[in-house]
Amino acid sequence: VKTKLFFEKYFQVAVPAYCKNDTLIKVEVGVKDLVKEIKITENEIKMIKNYIKEKEYEITAEMPNKIFVLEHRMGVGNEVVAKGKLVSVSYKGWFFNDSLFDNPKYPLQFTYGTPDQLIKGLNFVIKGMHKDEFIKIILPSYLAFGESGNTNGTVPPFTPLVYEVKITDIK
Repeated sequence: VKTKLFFEKYFQVAVPAYCKNDTLIKVEVGVKDLVKEIKITENEIKMIKNYIKEKEYEITAEMPNKIFVLEHRMGVGNEVVAKGKLVSVSYKGWFFNDSLFDNPKYPLQFTYGTPDQLIKGLNFVIKGMHKDEFIKIILPSYLAFGESGNTNGTVPPFTPLVYEVKITDIK
């Protein structure tokens, strides 16, 4: 697929700087074993609910995609995270054993809607958030790093994760 067509038609964003010199984008499509994924999701939901009970969290919301909201504080202003906006996010991510696997020193800055900038669950959660809005969530593995884990091996396959996310700026 031609790079310009790929980003502008399918994602409605400009070609990112890291792809400006590329002439083509390779797209791979695969088929998953949905029965296996459903069973793993059922086990993960049990694991997530046990974690919530053990930590004595009050669930603020359980989304249909099985993201559990543990804490939520509203932000300020009229500007919201939306496609094409330059967003800065500070966040922490940890495992159920309370060990941090990601705690960047500086906020992550990206154009919302650009592919592969965030994991699926964080993309879903931050859409529509305001500046200074905070949310603490649990992501099931299929919305985090899925069946492969992350690329550096820090997060194993099929691992649900806890995240704290705060929108620090929107432009």
